[in-house]
Amino acid sequence: MKRILVASSKVEECAAVRSLLLSLGLDLHVTGEAHSLQDTLELAASTLPGIVVVDWNLFQRPEATPLDELRSVCPPTTVIVLLSPLNARQHALTLSGSDVFISKGEDANTVLERLRAVALTNNK
Repeated sequence: MKRILVASSKVEECAAVRSLLLSLGLDLHVTGEAHSLQDTLELAASTLPGIVVVDWNLFQRPEATPLDELRSVCPPTTVIVLLSPLNARQHALTLSGSDVFISKGEDANTVLERLRAVALTNNK
């Protein structure tokens, strides 16, 4: 069973990602939903998910390097970063620490296929 943590400041976004993940029909378990960077770090440390799906907007703290923080509390985690189409180009270059990039502007089938690909190849 693959353990997944979903993180976004928007409750409805977490619910949508959870729904997409569960619709994949794979052996997935959403270990929790976080709505702040601090909650994400705490839940990642306590639940040790194999995959974290996180909204880039949670990382908007100039004094920190949140991907590094996330990897330090849960080192083997695959990180999937969600970006809105408006800021995708601006942040794409700074995503070197993430494992997968998914634009929030992509259609549901594309998102499902990217999530499926990670879930099937993730051995964490």
